Amino acid sequence: STQSTWGIKQTIFKQRQSKYRRYQMAKLKKMFMILLTVAFFGGLVGCGGGPDEEQLKQLADLKAEVEKLQSDVSKLESEKADLQKQIAKQDESIKNFQKLTDAVKNCKQQVSKRKNLKKFKIQRRIQQMKFQKLLLVLLVLSLAIGSKFAFAQDEETPKEEMTMEEWQKQIDDYTAKKNELTGKVAELQKDKDALAKTLETKKADVKKAEDEYWSAVGGKDKYDAFKTNLGKLETTVKNKEGKKEDAEKMYAELGKSNLRCHPDFAARYKKLGEDIAKWGPVVVAPTGYTVVKGDCLYKIAAKKEIYSNPKMWPVLWEANEKGVVSAPPKVVKTIKNPNLIYPGQVLKVPALTKELEKNALDKAKKMEENTSQSSKKRR
Repeated sequence: STQSTWGIKQTIFKQRQSKYRRYQMAKLKKMFMILLTVAFFGGLVGCGGGPDEEQLKQLADLKAEVEKLQSDVSKLESEKADLQKQIAKQDESIKNFQKLTDAVKNCKQQVSKRKNLKKFKIQRRIQQMKFQKLLLVLLVLSLAIGSKFAFAQDEETPKEEMTMEEWQKQIDDYTAKKNELTGKVAELQKDKDALAKTLETKKADVKKAEDEYWSAVGGKDKYDAFKTNLGKLETTVKNKEGKKEDAEKMYAELGKSNLRCHPDFAARYKKLGEDIAKWGPVVVAPTGYTVVKGDCLYKIAAKKEIYSNPKMWPVLWEANEKGVVSAPPKVVKTIKNPNLIYPGQVLKVPALTKELEKNALDKAKKMEENTSQSSKKRR
């Protein structure tokens, strides 16, 4: 029974294969006839009359119009883009900032799985490939036959560059394109005019905002004058030049202007006030100091009524090196050596400036280093 069942299955399989082959052959014959027909009539296409010179000129003129319209469209699009850029700049001038956002898109890839084919389907695919090869051979043969017909007709009748059907198709295509571009040119011109009008409005808004700004400031001249005076006062306070009272008066004068609240000056004006406050009380040094027994320049500079800083002794030395205010008889009137001063000498006490303070500190530090090195050598 097992053998009989297997025989039946084989018979059914062979019947199916035979039926499939007959179907493929019928389909092949039908396709061959279609290809022959197409090849034959394709060779006869050149028999029809082509467009004359006037029609070809009409087509060339139409192409030229389309190219000109394309050029106009490109030019208008460029002008429109320039206007849009200018409007964007004007908006930026008015608003001072523009927020930009970016969007990120996530893409997912899909992976497909392949399935194994059964034995019967593999055999069927092989038969289809054989059929396709045969069909390709017939197609090449048909094209060769059609080409032979076409060459034979070319020998009898001169071939035109294009057929009437092709000419009419190109005429229709270029006409449709011309109408489309004409509409686009009109639309772009309308957009350009609207953008130009918007740009003029934006320029007027910017001018108005600028005028309101300078009106609130008090004018460009006042702005420049305030900037200059503020810079000078900053230099004076930094170097502690002159008197603190004068700096305070100048600071109060600047405070009367609304420009102290301007974003360009607000932080600087506030810091300037803090620097003036840190300047400390104004100490008026005496015009002269009389040396007493036991004094030295180091001790004199440390006195509260002098500099309150012993390291300022080089200031006293430089001021009196070439001559003191006065001295008793038989007492030298110069200080060649800072370590040698005598009772009764009246020393000059200059007002301490930032520059004098810096020079004195540098000189004192250098003298200390020299003294330290000399001590080490002695040891």
